[in-house]
Amino acid sequence: MARTIAEERAEQERQLTVQLDAAPQWRRGRLRDVVSGRYLAREVIDLLIEALMARDLTVENILIDKASARRFVDIMPSADVHVELTYAAHRNRDKSWESNDIFDIDALSISVPYCDVVVTERHACHVLRTARVPAKVGTEVFATLGELVTWLGRQ
Repeated sequence: MARTIAEERAEQERQLTVQLDAAPQWRRGRLRDVVSGRYLAREVIDLLIEALMARDLTVENILIDKASARRFVDIMPSADVHVELTYAAHRNRDKSWESNDIFDIDALSISVPYCDVVVTERHACHVLRTARVPAKVGTEVFATLGELVTWLGRQ
């Protein structure tokens, strides 16, 4: 079941790649907004609407403009990790999405914000460090076990 869902989600990313290829202006400047908006629409919107309705509010009360929508997604640590990794993958036009990419993004979206130390592959480590995600959430992220051992020796 998990593999089937991951494959369906990978197919959605492949479809987005086709859409981005057809409208290349989205890869220049607004790609993160596209990825962030898709995350919001797929992962958060139902819970958000339910919580807002319980408070007699609407989505428009909190997502006033593009900047507030960006801030809303970025303040959710798991969402921030997910968006950064997905955004980085879609910047590469030649990226071939596989179900394992979905598993990796999901695992890092949970582990990076909520663990003290994470060891992952080099590319994900680079993407997260470049986006300063580990510093924001207080997690050490390493690309090799050697880096982890060195860090542990200093603790």
